[in-house]
Amino acid sequence: MPIFPPEFLEQIRARVAVLDLARDKTRLVRRGKNWFGCCPFHHEKTPSFKIDAERNSYYCFGCGAHGDLFAFVMESEKIDFSAAVELLADKAGLALPHLEPGAAQDFMRKKRLLKLLEEATAWFQQNFVSVAGDGARAYLTHRGIDPKMWEKFSLGFSPTHPRVSLAAYLMEKGYKEQELIESGLCLESRRGTLFERFQSRLIFPIVDGHGHTVGFGGRILEDKKTEAKYINSPESKIFDKSALLYGYSLARQGAQQDPLLIVEGYLDVIALHQAGFKRVVAPLGTAANANQVQACWRLCTEPIVMFDGDSAGQKAALRLLKRLLSVLQPGYSVRFAFLPTGEDPDSFVRTKGRTALQTLIQNALPLVDVVWRQLFEGVPENAPPEQRALIMTHMKEILAEITHADIRQFYKEALYKKWESYRVSSAPSRPSRLPHKALAVEAVENDLPTRVLLATLINHPALFSEVETLLSRMPPQDPVLECLKDALFDLLNKHSFEEVKNLVQELELRVPKSTLQYVLHKEILHRAPFVHADVSVKEAVVGFRDVWKRFFEVPSLGRDIQHAKHLLETSFENVHWKRLQELRALWEQEKIGNSDIHDGNDSSTD
Repeated sequence: MPIFPPEFLEQIRARVAVLDLARDKTRLVRRGKNWFGCCPFHHEKTPSFKIDAERNSYYCFGCGAHGDLFAFVMESEKIDFSAAVELLADKAGLALPHLEPGAAQDFMRKKRLLKLLEEATAWFQQNFVSVAGDGARAYLTHRGIDPKMWEKFSLGFSPTHPRVSLAAYLMEKGYKEQELIESGLCLESRRGTLFERFQSRLIFPIVDGHGHTVGFGGRILEDKKTEAKYINSPESKIFDKSALLYGYSLARQGAQQDPLLIVEGYLDVIALHQAGFKRVVAPLGTAANANQVQACWRLCTEPIVMFDGDSAGQKAALRLLKRLLSVLQPGYSVRFAFLPTGEDPDSFVRTKGRTALQTLIQNALPLVDVVWRQLFEGVPENAPPEQRALIMTHMKEILAEITHADIRQFYKEALYKKWESYRVSSAPSRPSRLPHKALAVEAVENDLPTRVLLATLINHPALFSEVETLLSRMPPQDPVLECLKDALFDLLNKHSFEEVKNLVQELELRVPKSTLQYVLHKEILHRAPFVHADVSVKEAVVGFRDVWKRFFEVPSLGRDIQHAKHLLETSFENVHWKRLQELRALWEQEKIGNSDIHDGNDSSTD
């Protein structure tokens, strides 16, 4: 971001009044030295927005918005500081200071190109309303787009006629061939002759966030297999296809309480505007990307993306979902609305009406629900264990894509809650009570040891510092228990809990209550008395370590011995022999021959 000299910013402040800027956004009434009106930054009926003309500043008593003219433009236009300075400098009639070599020339070249595109827009519009544009107007009428929308979106037409030339028109205005090429309106052939890019096409001017036309989209009116149905301006210094959205400038002017809709095409945007939806945008011929959604977040914290309900729409939703995970921020997300198969927003609103579309919007799915739906796409209700394991793998991959730690944690909890509901609903019925067996060999094959350890920690939060390292080494568990373990780690790392009930209350906000009931089941307390809250911490630590050693450390040691034996058999080297001897010594030290924890595999030390 360029650094502007303070004296230059003062010049802008001296020439531009925040009062004049605010008058373009809201009706103001003078009271004494100040001016009051309804805040342009939030919806209100009673005026709480104040302009202090002497200080050239503003303050809203309703939402707290405040600042100088730069802050006002940044907030109202949803742009960054550099763009606000550029806009206000232009308004003040000031040239940008010499920031770096060529900066002033680049700025003036950009302004000239924007003026050229403005002239081209007017030329396209003139042709649209002339006899040459009869076919374009007939096409829009057939699509149900009325003349008010033609004017609102500055629609145009580029004819193919030797006597009607955009290039000739612009060169008469003083523009050079190189500028026509740089603007994207013309191309140069191999022979060096100039030809126009958008001939015989309906023209959609593409406007940036400042209201400047920066490029065009063109639709051919006669379907020709040799030509693309839609084309756009090429990438340039003023046209960045991946950052622009069709309809964005108009969407900024819509009421803030209205939903912001992201649709697929130009005509979808226009049709929904005609139906009364004033905040609608579309990417330029490609699927929406993360940059474009972030631009939408400047206007709305949770825009709604509309997709066709067919398989292509589902795939497009999945692509966008994957792009968004890495840029999610607290308070910002998207929702997904899926149209019936064979429908797009344009056809849907024409055939079903505004009310039907409103219902679809109201029922749009949160991002986390779409993540869950994608995980189970095509999965039968009673999926076999291997397929469930694959779902868990995909779930972990999705969570790894989320870069914000808090969001990742809450997504993990939400997905694991859904996983538990799925597991319970699709699993065969199971006994509500635990089997009456000793905490012994059979327990290795289920989650009982894990539940004992977690229950001990819940009832004795003071022992966390002594067993944290052990728990962090615990192999991956059932996702529901894994979620509880993560929640315990997070809470006990951040807080000290004098009373168990306070810890349980916090856990209930993060994991399903049924999970806690499962872990704190009375049979657990019956089998492992040291879990009880009234037992001393010292006794709880001894019990915790004993369970850890029997069911986590020893089996791990056995696997290490087997691995060491395999290495020795494949490569009889001294280092492998020493490692095996060390592990066997540890095995004997732990006295694994005890029958109550024997794993039935004596071969590990042979």
